[in-house]
Order: sequence, then structure tokens, then C-alpha cells
Amino acid sequence: MTCLRLIFIILLTPFIAAAAGEYQLGAGDKLKITIFDEPDLSGEFELDGAGGVALPLISQIQALDLSPRELEARIEAKLLDGYLLRPRVSIEVLSY
Repeated sequence: MTCLRLIFIILLTPFIAAAAGEYQLGAGDKLKITIFDEPDLSGEFELDGAGGVALPLISQIQALDLSPRELEARIEAKLLDGYLLRPRVSIEVLSY
């Protein structure tokens, strides 16, 4: 049931973000990514020139033109795929 719920969230997130007029991430943005209860996976990260971000365990994730909420959902999905049982992710844009 958790996987089905996560897939549903991932599929609907772009529509919700666009309707809400959320900020879309771009190259050079600095983010504070918090993986709750996982301090070694959390930290400050910068999107590279292509809009990707490299994270511990899950490597490179494309974030260009995603809202912070969409990126949270993508990171949670990646962490759920064999790394963490119940990942909870929070993203704060530090600078853009």
C-alpha cells in the first residue's frame, strides 16, 4: 500500500506544483535537503549546470524545473527502493 501511495504522489505532484505556482528549481540553486533521522544523508547541496544534484547513496538525481516538493517525492522514491523503510525528506531553497 505504501508503494502505491508513493507512486500516486509522484504522479500527481507536478500538477499540484504547477497549479500552486511553486518555484521551479534551476542550475546553481542551493538546497538544504533533510532526510529525517538520517543526518549522514542530509546537508546542503547545489544543482549542477545541468540541473542535477548528487546525493549520498542514491547518486545523481535530475532536479531541473521541478518544484522542491517534486524533488522531495523523487528522493523519497529513490530511498524507498532498497535503502530506507520510511524516508521523509524536506527541501529548503537556500539561494537561487
